[in-house]
Amino acid sequence: MTEEPFVVQNTWTTEHGWGKEERCPSHRSVNIPKVDGLVLCNEKVVRSTMEENGNASSVGNVSVNVSQEIAHERANFPFVEGNAFTATLWVGLEGFHMTVNGRHETSFVYREKLEPWLVSGVKVTGGVDILSALARGLPVSENNDLVVDVEHLKAPLVTRKRLVMLIGIFSTGNNFERRMALRRSWMQYEAARSGDVAVRFFIGLHKNSQVNLELWKEALVYGDIQLMPFVDYYSLISLKTIAICIMGTKILPAKYIMKTDDDAFVRIDQVLTSLKQQWSFVWSHIL
Repeated sequence: MTEEPFVVQNTWTTEHGWGKEERCPSHRSVNIPKVDGLVLCNEKVVRSTMEENGNASSVGNVSVNVSQEIAHERANFPFVEGNAFTATLWVGLEGFHMTVNGRHETSFVYREKLEPWLVSGVKVTGGVDILSALARGLPVSENNDLVVDVEHLKAPLVTRKRLVMLIGIFSTGNNFERRMALRRSWMQYEAARSGDVAVRFFIGLHKNSQVNLELWKEALVYGDIQLMPFVDYYSLISLKTIAICIMGTKILPAKYIMKTDDDAFVRIDQVLTSLKQQWSFVWSHIL
């Protein structure tokens, strides 16, 4: 424990090593950008530090005020030596977040090529005794041999020379549960099962070989996955859009092409009805 406790957040890769660390508290103004609407550092910790720094500079007895500052700051610090705590590390749209005993403490913005789906493990080291650990949302696929409705969930054969619509879905290697939820919900619309509409997941490779193996098995079973020949970095997401357009014009020609994400529910019936109404309106005005 240092005289002034703080939390250090950083990232590490085999290619670049450690990045630039971020500290909480950082002795900066609290008016800094937020991550998913949450502050980068708990305001109470920052405020107590800044207030104590101000008091220390205005009082002559520096040693007394420094000790008071450290005592006050440690009272707000989330980790206290010898005390048990519950820490939760969770993933948002813009970064990682940590809460301790139910209170938000720090946030950490994603760095390029270190998006959450590229994280293959979590390691805890240091002077911490772990009593229990619970992980959710890690790459876990369903056992296809135990899926009773697997035949009903497979992508139907495409027999039409030209589809009415191709729907390309952005997904990532470890989002098995999301894809299964889509297969069991809106991908069961009659238009999708009849072959008028084809639905395909566009997924890049994962840095974890085990995830890629599970993804390959999933693709063989359901026949609705288009694997991309690159690691799934967010900076390459535009290549998925291009791939959807190529498939919708060259491989599975379709009258309409639609792009969506694996956390969206698509009302295929309403989409097709809306398109027909728009074309009917245009045709009537041409006549």
